[in-house]
Amino acid sequence: MPAFARGLAYSIRQRFRDVLPILVFAVTLTIAYALMQRNVGTAYRKRTQVTMFFFVFMAVGIVQRSRQATQQPFEPVLATAKAGIGTAAIVDYDFVCDELVGVSQRGLQASVKVDRGALPPDKGESTRAPLVRSNFAATLRCAACGEALAIAGHAGSGAVFEGALTCPCGAGFPVIAGVPRILPIATAATLVDQHPVFFQRFPALRPPSANGARTDSLHTLRAFGDEWQRFPELLEVHQGIFDWYFEGPEPLRWRGLKVLDAGCGMGRWLHFARKAGAEIVGMDVSVAIDVAAARASDGADFVQADLRYPPFAPESFDLVYSLGVVHHLEEPMAGVRALAKLVRPGGELRLYVYRTLDDEPRWKRLLFVAVTLLRHVTTRLPYPAVHAVSWFVAATATALFLWPRRLLRRWAWGDRLTRGLPLVHYADVPFRMVVSEQFDRLVAPIEGRFRRDEVERWLRDVGFEVVAVLPGLGWRAIGRRPVVTATPAA
Repeated sequence: MPAFARGLAYSIRQRFRDVLPILVFAVTLTIAYALMQRNVGTAYRKRTQVTMFFFVFMAVGIVQRSRQATQQPFEPVLATAKAGIGTAAIVDYDFVCDELVGVSQRGLQASVKVDRGALPPDKGESTRAPLVRSNFAATLRCAACGEALAIAGHAGSGAVFEGALTCPCGAGFPVIAGVPRILPIATAATLVDQHPVFFQRFPALRPPSANGARTDSLHTLRAFGDEWQRFPELLEVHQGIFDWYFEGPEPLRWRGLKVLDAGCGMGRWLHFARKAGAEIVGMDVSVAIDVAAARASDGADFVQADLRYPPFAPESFDLVYSLGVVHHLEEPMAGVRALAKLVRPGGELRLYVYRTLDDEPRWKRLLFVAVTLLRHVTTRLPYPAVHAVSWFVAATATALFLWPRRLLRRWAWGDRLTRGLPLVHYADVPFRMVVSEQFDRLVAPIEGRFRRDEVERWLRDVGFEVVAVLPGLGWRAIGRRPVVTATPAA
């Protein structure tokens, strides 16, 4: 009961507008059933949704208690650790890194639970707090006018932990915890909720209140920010998934490429791209960028920005990739156009998006309809409740599908019997990853699915050659910007 009370109190106090429709739905369903049965008492005793909601709120309470006991917010740790750095804190890079390494690593470790299959830190993994280097700042562009930005009050080499980037047009963008934050006006106000300490100290950089932001855009931003702070683990199995994403007609040679990971989340894919030799930039619209920057700040640069409004000059990258992001946009083509502009002639744009299930068996299409109906509920729940539901779905799938698959696939008849079961592509991953994948599906307010010809049309519409669109759980699209050769004058 204490866990139930805690969970119910948190849900009503923090997310009342989201919880109310769910409670109304449950009560209405129960009353409707009672009227059909003509016995309200029996209905309330027997209807399973009452029990289900009891356990959901109890799970919320348990998750809240465990998070409060074990987690230390990363951003406030960094923000308060160097409260005296000051505006445009131009400092000696090595000195600040050495000073902050203990604080930053404790902050990151406090938010990461060790899981089976987790990768140990690389020799090249971050041992420094994130800092914005001046040469990277010079590549950034103003979200308002597109002009080059510069670190406020600074010229020459150096690095900044917190301060501002300024534009000749008068616009300014905050640098918070070593990451530039270049968001459009519609979503920039979310920074105040994410980093209140910074804006108390630097009120001149406080963005105006958002008026034009779509509710789904803000919900998506917050949902994925929560997801990658909740599930920040980098796992051994991610290497194989990374290799699968980047299959193609020819092996991709990463070394020396300038690469943008658009929608990098907590940085799992850019980790492997950096290891392969790429000069990598991570960009994400949510606070997940802090998890990625804390992990890989030594070998990569990071910016919090919307991929529909990327703060870079045209033709800045040899390779731009966006894996599992475009299908969460209200207008996917707007994201594709924005990213295509960043690719140099001869360079590639790679996308991964969900595919339609037109060619799947009827039972799989019906299962998808059921999941879609469930998402109408879960996208309105508090995130701890979605976590609880995701755990339940993952546990059920493990017992019914994944364990039988692991046990029986060693025999030919067992392989044939189990290969078509739902979610069996998770048979070889840690349980916590199964939970995180279900959370990803259940928390996103927008989920698009596309046919192969639609994805090919995206690439052609931005003037790219279609190199390949590879099948799988979704479409892996590879497009190349043509190299335009000058025609000699007659």
